[in-house]
Amino acid sequence: MIYSLDRLTTEAFASAMTVELMANETKGQWKDWNPTPDEALRELERHVDKLKASISDQAATLECAADIANISMKVYERALQQWAVPEGPGVRLAVEQEKTRQLCPE
Repeated sequence: MIYSLDRLTTEAFASAMTVELMANETKGQWKDWNPTPDEALRELERHVDKLKASISDQAATLECAADIANISMKVYERALQQWAVPEGPGVRLAVEQEKTRQLCPE
C-alpha cells in the first residue's frame, strides 16, 4: 500500500465533514450548490483564511478543516460532472459511481 491513514482519524474526519454539512443546511441543499470553478476557489480561499486565523484553536481548526474538505469534495464532484476525468487510482470507480447515481437517482 502506498499510503496509510489511521482508521480512527479517517472516520473522525468523515464524521466532522458530515457534521459541517448538517450545520450548513440552513444555507441550502448541498446538492443544489453548483459553483463555478472561480466561485469554488473563492470559497476555498475564504475558508483557508479562516483556518489561518484559528489555527491555535483546536475546535475551530477542526471545523475549518472539515469545511475545506467539503468544498474540495464539491470541486471533485463538479469536475466529474463537467470536465474530462483523467484515469487514476479511485477515479475510475468514482466515475462509475457517479454514472450509476445519475442513472438511478434516489
